[in-house]
Amino acid sequence: MHEMEEVKETQGQLNNHDLIKVLNKYNSKKVEVANSSINLDSVPKAHKDFVELFPELMPWVDRDMVDAGVKVMSKGVQRTKRIVLEFAPGEKVAINGFLEMTADDVKKYLPEGPGGLLKTQAWAWTTDRGLLFRRDSFNLIKELTRRKDNAFLRSDGNESIVLTGSPGSGKSAILTTLVYWARKNDWLVVWIPDGKKFGGGRRLEDSKIMPGFFDQPDIGANFCKRLLLAHDDKLRQLPIKNEFEIAEFQQRSRSSLADLLTFGAKNPLLSCEAVYHFRRELNRVTEFPVLIAADRYNVMYHHCEFLNPDDAIVERGRMRQLPSQRLTLTHLFSNHKDPGLVNGTMVHALQTTRTAKDFYEQCGFDNLVDVQNYNFEEFHEVMRRYRAAKWVTRDDVTRATEKYIYQLHQGNPLRIFTYAGMLN
Repeated sequence: MHEMEEVKETQGQLNNHDLIKVLNKYNSKKVEVANSSINLDSVPKAHKDFVELFPELMPWVDRDMVDAGVKVMSKGVQRTKRIVLEFAPGEKVAINGFLEMTADDVKKYLPEGPGGLLKTQAWAWTTDRGLLFRRDSFNLIKELTRRKDNAFLRSDGNESIVLTGSPGSGKSAILTTLVYWARKNDWLVVWIPDGKKFGGGRRLEDSKIMPGFFDQPDIGANFCKRLLLAHDDKLRQLPIKNEFEIAEFQQRSRSSLADLLTFGAKNPLLSCEAVYHFRRELNRVTEFPVLIAADRYNVMYHHCEFLNPDDAIVERGRMRQLPSQRLTLTHLFSNHKDPGLVNGTMVHALQTTRTAKDFYEQCGFDNLVDVQNYNFEEFHEVMRRYRAAKWVTRDDVTRATEKYIYQLHQGNPLRIFTYAGMLN
């Protein structure tokens, strides 16, 4: 990832205060001007904008007065600096800019789907698949790049990273951005977009490879299919390095991880066993940097939706639920303190609307990244995007109104998205 500083030259903006000063200089009337701005690229265009924005001040505002205002505001060209990154080969993005994603991009790089409510709300309701590239995303990419450059040495700091923050602060969107970046930059990524669904499924089977644990045949087969969609080319380049036996799977000298996952996808009852051996192989991958990422990660340390087959006891009027850690798949990808990867790392996000007590008790409070709500600059860019996507259709939302909305919802991305949908 290469970081560059781009200098953008813009003409000055004629704001309330300066406009009133200019008008009062040329006219004895005291003028109250609405919160807006004038295009100052040229005097005729500025005058035209002025006439359209403030018809009540006509006809006594003439071009000479606007010309004077332009001169006042254009004494020097404003220079705005912004950080521009090489997000992927041939693709640049600025902090607080938007990553443009097509339907084909989502299908290719996120076949499992995005994290959080992006798929069911933001992307579905607005038909806009853009991702705001926030400062937190930039910092995480820098950290992963640093770890990769240092060969993921544990002595240099390669602990699992956990995103936390208030509900709706954008943790899932940032984690989705990270997965998208990693896959576009030749990482092998295991992406679990929903830790709760990962612990679900239609039925349980006694684990054939881990006594005392339970397999989820449909979840295991779907996991294999989605990973093949995302990384079939890489998985075919990775030979199986460990020796093992699975019924009906013929391990040959040239067998690859793609062969193992294809077997799991076609044989649901043996899919979790295939994933078990895939997870062990993942620890030995050196050909590509490896990232394991899971959203709603703390749910994988809580109870799952299944009742405990070993203990169907009614306690205080409720059936006991099976701990998620008794599921083969969940257990394989929740080894937070010791991932075992020789050439990779783990990044996860917590769902703070559910209890994280079990997670903190087992994993502690180390290496947490607190994701804050939008700052006003991020919020302003998002509102511009909502207008462009027709999520906000009203054209009378002024800067003052935006500030009110921002303060009302304390910059919370989810609450702002929901409220913005009512500005129609």
